[in-house]
Amino acid sequence: MTTNQKNLLTAPLVLRVRSNGELDKLMRSLLTTDHPLSAKELRNIGGLRRSAGLVRRLDQWFDNVKVVVERGDPEKKAKLSYVDIAPRPPEAVGTEVPSLDNTDDEVVSNIRWPQAPPMIESLGDIFREPTWFKTMKKMVDLGRHIALSGPPGVGKDTAVQELAATEGKVLVTVSGDAGFRRRDLVGSVNIRNGKSFMEVAEYAAAVVNGWWVLLTEVNAADADALMFINAQLAPPYVINIAGKSYPVHPDFRLFVSYNPGLVGTKPLPQSFKDRFFPIQIPFFSAHQLKSLLMAHGMLENSWSGFLVQFAMDMWSAHERGQLRYQVTSRRMMDVVALMNAGICDDVKDAIYQAAICAIDSPIETKTASTILNQVHVEVENVSQL
Repeated sequence: MTTNQKNLLTAPLVLRVRSNGELDKLMRSLLTTDHPLSAKELRNIGGLRRSAGLVRRLDQWFDNVKVVVERGDPEKKAKLSYVDIAPRPPEAVGTEVPSLDNTDDEVVSNIRWPQAPPMIESLGDIFREPTWFKTMKKMVDLGRHIALSGPPGVGKDTAVQELAATEGKVLVTVSGDAGFRRRDLVGSVNIRNGKSFMEVAEYAAAVVNGWWVLLTEVNAADADALMFINAQLAPPYVINIAGKSYPVHPDFRLFVSYNPGLVGTKPLPQSFKDRFFPIQIPFFSAHQLKSLLMAHGMLENSWSGFLVQFAMDMWSAHERGQLRYQVTSRRMMDVVALMNAGICDDVKDAIYQAAICAIDSPIETKTASTILNQVHVEVENVSQL
């Protein structure tokens, strides 16, 4: 019995396929072939037209299967990624180490691993590939972990999610908005039916099983969490779970994103930052922001230029130190939604509701309102020329 067959037997859902049918031949070929399927290979297993269509539907039928058909490929090669729903982690390596979770022998022997989360769906044409996307992909291919720093709403997390979708990788997202500690990464001890067990966190499972992880606002994490992460990114590349050490899977990749100026955060230690390939992401240019908003429903109309100009002037005021508030593309998308839905007839009113009302400081609210009025005057003057 092969490893794939053993894993299928442990999955919560088992599908029985008709022997020697087209689906049976296709799945056998996909599971035993390490390279993408060519048109000739698809033709040999039951007909190019029907089989190619079947390949494209596999990821619609199963949330642990991802199929990517390369555009412009004359042979229409299909790349398949399959993730076991209930993977079996490898045995612990080396000698037992003291547990930092105060777990006893009974807990150590009763470890529960989480199931693989569903694969992420691609955004398709909505996604606008930033200039640094290819660099990030190449460094990931070279085995590097990635640190994305920049203002909110510039697509840091979205780019990681899109890369995971196109590469067919499982992505675990850990939010650091409220800060997180080591126990949030490794797991915790629980009791059920009078028995205690170690419930492994998704981060720790990702390290062992070779999934990808995105840690957002990592500069809000506590020091013990950063020290724990360092242990997986440096020799001997192991993770300690319930007193035992497990090897870091070679396919494991860690992406961290953060906003250096975010209130309530602290500077990351240099020793931690050195474990990652750094990518600094600036705020959008006017052209980039306009393209993004048009991808989310904004049309070329009388108020689209007004909205883009307001966002650019707000960001400029932040860079000059006039505003701590950082305007985001999310707030601008809400303006577009208000206008397109007919909730607001005046773009100034939509901007006030979606963006300015999100500012807590009365002083900064007044500054933003002044910027809004100035942009309105400038646009009016230009339209009268």
